[in-house]
Amino acid sequence: MKKSTEMKRSTFAIIIFSIGIVIVLVVSMAEILIEKEERRECLQWKEWSKEIKRYYLTSWQKEQCDNRGININAPVKYERRPNELSLYF
Repeated sequence: MKKSTEMKRSTFAIIIFSIGIVIVLVVSMAEILIEKEERRECLQWKEWSKEIKRYYLTSWQKEQCDNRGININAPVKYERRPNELSLYF
């Protein structure tokens, strides 16, 4: 009886450990793919900034490309923030 309980606990521990490893691998792979896609987007925007007159970036695009180390020579159009007081009236 004792061996059976120990075997179940060992099996359960191995299953939980395996699930943890799989989760870590999936999250790591997702992170790598997201970084790759963000880099591809920045390179596309860089090309467009060379080809299109009056091309501009939004603030989130600039932040994304700065985080990837890609400098784009284009003006940045920042979002207008609503007046905080207007939220209360």
